[in-house]
This record gives sequence, structure tokens and C-alpha cells, in this order.
Amino acid sequence: MQPIFTRLFGTSTLCFFLLMASGCATYLSNIGKTALDIETLNLDTAQTESRVWQTQDIIIKYDVVPVGSSATIRGTLYLQDRISYSFPTPQFFFFYINYVDENNMVLSSHDITPMMSFLTAYKDSFPLRKAPEAPPEAKAFVFSYWGNFSGNGNNAENDERGGTGDWEIYYSPFEKK
Repeated sequence: MQPIFTRLFGTSTLCFFLLMASGCATYLSNIGKTALDIETLNLDTAQTESRVWQTQDIIIKYDVVPVGSSATIRGTLYLQDRISYSFPTPQFFFFYINYVDENNMVLSSHDITPMMSFLTAYKDSFPLRKAPEAPPEAKAFVFSYWGNFSGNGNNAENDERGGTGDWEIYYSPFEKK
């Protein structure tokens, strides 16, 4: 009886996680969404160009690198001080590059989340994963992200778990429908 229960429990657990993973992948897809004009970042460059993009949560120092008739992005993510000092422990974090066409419609969306150990406190930078080459019809790109960070437990106003609580961060450069 024990092996059947163990196999059934293991199979059920695997199915549950596969179902959750497939649901998250669909939820985080930005293909077909329209980016706001003010949020688009020019992709056209004849030579490697260094740039900085920032929100109230993060800073991205990146290079737009020409590749044939297209381009790619490489860069480093930095947490803003307000996150790294009070909420330095990522519980989860997703960072995307979204290539858009001349109408700002997302053609392709790629997870370039930096490699980071979750539930480990950080105050440094994180190199972004290699972004794929932009599709030939892409004219610009936008960044988007979503994550949750928890506190470090060194604050006098600690919650009942001994930390400073959680802080959700997100950035969506897309039109609301």
C-alpha cells in the first residue's frame, strides 16, 4: 500500500507544479500587448551604446549591441537603496525584455532575470541573462518586471516573523485595457 500511495502522491505533486508553472508562463507573457510610447527604448544603433534605465525600485546599466541587421541587450541590474537596505531578500523576481514593432506591439518577450539565490540577502549587482537577438521587425524594446522582496530583520519595527515584512515591486510599460 505504501508504494502506491507514494507514487500517487508524487504524481499528483508533479502534476500540480507543472500546472502552476504553465499558468505562470502564460500569465507573464507580454506578446500582443501594446507598450506606451513614452516607455519605448530605441533599438537602432550603429555601434555599441551604453545606457541607463531606472525606476524607483531598480537601475539597469545596459549596452545595446548591434548584431548583423539587428541588436541585442546585455547589462547589469542594481537594486535601489530603498529595496536593498530594507528588503534585500528576493522571494521571487522576474525581469523581461519585450521587443516591439513600429506600432509598439510586443513581438517577443524574453525572461532575462539575473541569476540570484532566492531567500538570500543582497546589496550588490546582478548581471542580466543574455537577451536573445531582437526579431528583424523590432524597432524598440521595453523592460518589465515583477517580484517580491522580504525584510532583513534588523529594523526596530519588525513584524511578528522577525523581519521588516514584504515589498512587492513591479513595472508594466503597457497600455491598460
